[in-house]
Amino acid sequence: MNNLKNIGVKTIINLRAFHSDKDETGNTGLFNEEISVNTWYIKDKDVIRVLRIVLKKQNGPILIHCQHGADRTGIMIAMYRIVEQGWSKDEAIREMVDGGYGFHSIWSNAIDYVKNVDIEKFKDEVTWLQEKPVQATKSLPRDIGSAKSYLIPALEIPTFLFLLNMFDRLAYPNEVEHGEKTFSTNLSTFWNNLVHRSWGVDHDTFSVNQFAHPYQGSMHHGFARSAGLNYWESLFYANVGSFLWEMCGETTPPSINDQIATGTGGSFLGEVLFRMANLALEGDGDKPDILHEFGAAIISPPTGINRFVFGERFKSVFPSHHPATFYSMQFGTGLNTGLNDEESSSTINRYEAIMYFSMAYGLPGKPGYRYERPFDYFDFEFTGRGNSDHPLDSIMIRGLLFGSDYAVGSSYRGIWGLYGGYDYISPHIFPVSNTAVSIGTTFQWWLSQTIALQGSVLGGVGYAATGNINEVRQNDYHYGITPQGLLALRLILGDRAMLDFTGRAYRLTGLGGDDKERAESIDHLKMGFTVRIYDRHALGIQYITSIREHGYPDRSNSHQTVGTVSLVYTWLGNARFGAVGWRGTEDQ
Repeated sequence: MNNLKNIGVKTIINLRAFHSDKDETGNTGLFNEEISVNTWYIKDKDVIRVLRIVLKKQNGPILIHCQHGADRTGIMIAMYRIVEQGWSKDEAIREMVDGGYGFHSIWSNAIDYVKNVDIEKFKDEVTWLQEKPVQATKSLPRDIGSAKSYLIPALEIPTFLFLLNMFDRLAYPNEVEHGEKTFSTNLSTFWNNLVHRSWGVDHDTFSVNQFAHPYQGSMHHGFARSAGLNYWESLFYANVGSFLWEMCGETTPPSINDQIATGTGGSFLGEVLFRMANLALEGDGDKPDILHEFGAAIISPPTGINRFVFGERFKSVFPSHHPATFYSMQFGTGLNTGLNDEESSSTINRYEAIMYFSMAYGLPGKPGYRYERPFDYFDFEFTGRGNSDHPLDSIMIRGLLFGSDYAVGSSYRGIWGLYGGYDYISPHIFPVSNTAVSIGTTFQWWLSQTIALQGSVLGGVGYAATGNINEVRQNDYHYGITPQGLLALRLILGDRAMLDFTGRAYRLTGLGGDDKERAESIDHLKMGFTVRIYDRHALGIQYITSIREHGYPDRSNSHQTVGTVSLVYTWLGNARFGAVGWRGTEDQ
C-alpha cells in the first residue's frame, strides 16, 4: 500500500464482497472506499457510486480492484468508457471481454448488464452531482436561504401542542392535581399560570418528565430545524414551545425541571435526530427514495412532515460534510446480577433480551472535516430491554456546541470545547437523568500502525433528577444542580477487535431543587469486548453497572446497585470499528 502511495495513488476502491482493505490502508494516508459488488447481480447504485468517486478529480489517481481485476473491475471500466469517454457499448464490451484482462466467460450476465443499461438515464444519475450542484449538495443554507421560514414552525409548534393537549384530555380524562383536571386548560388557567403562580418542580412519573418531555422538545426543535433555521434559532423555538406548554398545556403550576428537560434537553435530542435523519436521506448521494424518506420520518417526524407537506420547499437535505462515523447495533441476552435493593429486586427478571444502538458522528482526524456548527460532533447511545414494564433502559447524548480541532504530532487528533449533553439512564431499581453543559475533549491516538485509542473526557454541570422506580421510599424523587464527569475510551485492535469503557459520574445536590439538604452520588459504568468474526458481523460481551449512594442528614445513607452481563451479536457499520486514518495526508 505504501508503494501505491509513493507512485501517487490517492484512493483505492475495493469491490470485493468478503474482504476489506481497511487493515492495509488505515494508516497509509490512502483513502479507502469499500463497495461490495456481487458479480452475479450487478446493481446500478453500486456502479453509480464507483463512477461518482472516479469523476471527482480530487480523488485521483484511483486504483480499482476486485479479486482478479477482470470481471467486477471490468464492468466499472466499461461503464466509465461509455459514460465519461463516449465509447459505444460494443467497444466497451470488446475491451472488457477480449482486452487481455482475464474476463471469465461464466459471467455472461455482466455483458448483458452493459448491453441493456439505459445510458441516458444512467448518465443523469452519475453526473447528477457534477451537473446539478444545488441539488447535489441538497443542503440547507448555512445562515439564511430562500426556503427558510420563521413563520411555519411558529405555527406548527402551537398546533402540535394543541393536538397533544387534546390527546391527553382523551387519554387521561380523570387525572387530577391541585383539585383540577390536569389537561382541562382554558384562558383562565393560562392567565393563572402566567401571572399568579410561581415556578417550582413537579413529580410526575419519571419517564414522563425525563424522557417524554425531552422528546416533546425534540419535536419543537425539529419543526424549526427542518424549516431551515439554524441550531441556535431552533434551540430558542424549542424553549418557547416548552414555555407555551407550561402555560397552556397543563393546569398545574409551571415547573423548572420541565422547562429545562423539554427546552434544552429536547433541543440536544432533536438535533441528533435531525442529523441522523438527514444522514439517512443523504445516503450515498442518490436522490432519496421512498424507503429513505420513510426512515428519515421515523427518526425525526418533524423532518418527514415538513418534507411531505411543503414539497420542494423543504426537500433540501442538510449537508453533513461527510463526517467520519462509527455505528453499531447489538442484540443479545442479559443476565441481571449484582442487585442490591431489597424493595425492588424481587420483581426483576433474571434474564432479558437486550438491544443496543450507538453512533459516533464527526470523529476527529478526518482530513478536511471542520467543526463549524453545533453538533458537528456527537455521540448517541440507546439501550432497550425485552421487558414490557421497563423497555427503555437508557438514552445518552453528548455533542460539541462550539469548539475547534487540534493536533499533537502525527499520531494524535482531537477536538475540544463546550459540549451539551442529555442522559436518561433507567436501570431496574433507580433512574437518573441529566441535562448538562461540559468542557472537554474528544480524541483519537494511533498507538501503533494498527492500534488506535479513541476517547472523550468531559466535566461540567447540569440539572438532574433521580428517584426510585417503585417510588416506595419517601421523598426519593429528587432534582438539583449536578456536577458531572465522563470518561469514555475505545481501544481499536486493527480490524479484528475492540475494547471499550465508559464511566459516568453524577453528584446531585439539593440546589435548585425541592430538598436542599439532599445529596446523591450516582455512577454508571459500561465495559465491553467485541471481536469481528466475518465482514460486519461480530460477537461480544458487555457489562453495565449502576451504583447509587443517597440519604438525608437525619438518617443513614442508602446504597443501591444493579448490574447486567450480556452476550451480544454485533452488526458493525461500514467503518467497522471506526478508526479514522489521516497519517500521510498532510501534504494532500
